[in-house]
Amino acid sequence: MPKVRCYQNILIIFCFFVYFFPFKAYGFDPRLLVFLFFFIYMIKDGLLLNRKVKCRYIKTLFYPVLMSLFTVLSSVVNTITENTFIIFPFQVIYLLLLSYCIYYITKRFCKVISFYVITRYFLMTLVVQSVIAIVMFVNQPICLFLFDLQGIDLTSRVIKMYFGVRLIGLGCFYFGAGAIYGLGLIAIMPFMLKAKNKQQLIKLILLYVYIFIVGIFFARTAMIGCVFSIVYLIFCILIPKMCNKVFLVFRQFIIYLTVFGIALVFIYTSSPKLQEDYGDIIDFGFEAFINLVENGELSTASSDGLTEYHLSIWPQNQKTYYIGDMRWTKGDSYYGDSDVGYVRLLFYFGVPGVILFLLYQYSIVRISGLIFKERILSFFFFTVFFYALILLIKGYIDVASLIFIYLHYKSLDSKYENRILC
Repeated sequence: MPKVRCYQNILIIFCFFVYFFPFKAYGFDPRLLVFLFFFIYMIKDGLLLNRKVKCRYIKTLFYPVLMSLFTVLSSVVNTITENTFIIFPFQVIYLLLLSYCIYYITKRFCKVISFYVITRYFLMTLVVQSVIAIVMFVNQPICLFLFDLQGIDLTSRVIKMYFGVRLIGLGCFYFGAGAIYGLGLIAIMPFMLKAKNKQQLIKLILLYVYIFIVGIFFARTAMIGCVFSIVYLIFCILIPKMCNKVFLVFRQFIIYLTVFGIALVFIYTSSPKLQEDYGDIIDFGFEAFINLVENGELSTASSDGLTEYHLSIWPQNQKTYYIGDMRWTKGDSYYGDSDVGYVRLLFYFGVPGVILFLLYQYSIVRISGLIFKERILSFFFFTVFFYALILLIKGYIDVASLIFIYLHYKSLDSKYENRILC
């Protein structure tokens, strides 16, 4: 792969960053700069009018359009207009265009692009975000500046509740951050299966441990990504030619993960200074493991609240199951007072809407899986789908939109794909 210059890497990472972690800087949306860079390079390359709409993009919009039409029907029946999913197809179009711009800029600088190139920049973006979040955690003036930049109200209940207890980043905090970092854990696995030697594998495991720790400091949701990264490896055992490689990677993964884990525990327990300064965030992030050691239960206060309260909230009106109530929020809280993604979708447009949303998630995964011929990559996308299904138990997130950038890939972009690793 041609060497990418420093400023080009910075520009690509910036584009990835504002896609995965959108924020506004004093009211200005930095994603507009991505479109600006795209048009500048398109004009420079003389390709501005040489664009075709691919069939895969039409398929991507099929279920969002159906959701929008069903939402209109629901609004007529309920005599309430709440546009969360009425405008959903336009949000999808916007993200498709934005992701295409990022893909084009990445391809222009890298020349040869593949799943591994795209994912490498995604992982680099997670590292950049983690550095920002850690700096915000340890340096209050920088934290206050970036809060002011984003227009975050420090007096809001949610911020006051967890300020100084968990990480908050730039355009990234809590459940959404944990979900994205969990996706990063799954995304590392194809690299491990392609690692050429033990040194590469150790580096990838170190990156995995780092992303896992930072992820759970944002939200324990990242643990779900950890589980599904292992599920992905199990899926790959089904590939005959990869069976021995998977067993080798899995064995070394568990061994080094255990070694690194023991080392980190030893460092923390032997340092009173670390316990004093960072005890709160470590207790938060590792609450499930602490409870497992002390009580024999792998649980957190959040998971207990989910099972005891949020999963007990279901619509009481039968009509809600058929057509929904057309309500997404109620004042400053979610309509129905439940965080559960499935329940929120159910309250909004009933069982038909939930099914359409899941079909939309599946369609994106299926299209992405068909684009990349390699089976370990197809398995990756289907693992992401099951990951999305479980995440919706915890909260609402559109995981499909996080993998839009892979939809733009075509085989001619990656003649030497198998050579591109870490």
